[in-house]
Amino acid sequence: MKDFFQLSDGPMLAWATNFKTQIALIGASVGLTDAQIAELQLSCDNITNALNAKTAAKNTYSQKVDATTTVLSTEGQTFHSISNIIKASPGYTAGKGSSLGIINLADTAFDPTTYKPDLIVSNGNGFVNIKYTKKGVIGVNIYTRLQGVAAWTHLILSTHSPYHDHHPLTDPTKPETREYMIIGVQNDIEIGLPSDIVSITFAG
Repeated sequence: MKDFFQLSDGPMLAWATNFKTQIALIGASVGLTDAQIAELQLSCDNITNALNAKTAAKNTYSQKVDATTTVLSTEGQTFHSISNIIKASPGYTAGKGSSLGIINLADTAFDPTTYKPDLIVSNGNGFVNIKYTKKGVIGVNIYTRLQGVAAWTHLILSTHSPYHDHHPLTDPTKPETREYMIIGVQNDIEIGLPSDIVSITFAG
C-alpha cells in the first residue's frame, strides 16, 4: 500500500498545504488538543518552507548554469580569435602554444611509434566485455590467452568499442583467468606499443 506521506516534491507540497488547512478545521473533532494542532501546522510549515527553498535553489542553479554557458561561449570566441593571432605571429612556436594551452589535439602530430591504446575488461552476461580507446587509429587487434600460457591467440580486428568476447570456457566446469592485450592497427599494419596486459576471471 502506498504511504500517504509523499516524498516527491510536488505531491508532498500539496499534501502539507492541505493538511495544515484541514487539521485546523477537524483536529478538535478527532481528539487533538490546540497544542497538538499547532504543532502539526508548524510541521507543515517546515515542510513547505523546505520544499519552496529547494525549488528556489533549483531555479537559481539553472540560471547560473545558463549564465555560465553564455560567458564561456562569449569568452571562448575572444580566446579563439586571440589564439589565431598568436599562432600567426613570427615568434610563435609549438612550445609556446603548449605553455599557453592553445594547441588543439588535432594540432599534435600522430606518432605511430609511441602510440599505445588503453584497455579495460569486465564480465558481462556470458561474455567478457572489452572496452578500449582507439586514439585515432582505424582499429585494434585483440589478443587473449589463459594466464600462465605464453602464446597469444588473435581474436579479431575490432573497429568499434566495446567488443564482446563470447568464446567458451576451456573447461565448462571451471572458471578460468584470461589475459587480454590490444595493439593499434593503421592501414592493415600493427603500429605503436601494445596496451598493458589486463586479466579477468571468467566463469562463463
